[in-house]
Amino acid sequence: MIKKMEGTEYLILMAKSALAQSKAAEVMEILQDSKLDDNSEVLYLKGEASYRLQNWGESINYFRDFQSKNPDDKKAQAYIEMIQNILTFYHKDHFNP
Repeated sequence: MIKKMEGTEYLILMAKSALAQSKAAEVMEILQDSKLDDNSEVLYLKGEASYRLQNWGESINYFRDFQSKNPDDKKAQAYIEMIQNILTFYHKDHFNP
């Protein structure tokens, strides 16, 4: 017997499918309801979609919210570190003509 999916479960499945197809903007549309942010899986998906859209501040906020609920998650920590590296990148030759 197939179990019928309900609200959040269905939206998460749709968002994962869109992310697998590299449709990050679609993921954000699917998960746009802020009521879903209580779900840590939704936070992670939003963080990953924002990362792919290069919305660094938004992405790091989602990953930090996710990490507050899942402190031992290494993937979220890796994303946070990557974003911090992107934001703090400095190349001295770009400023020396």
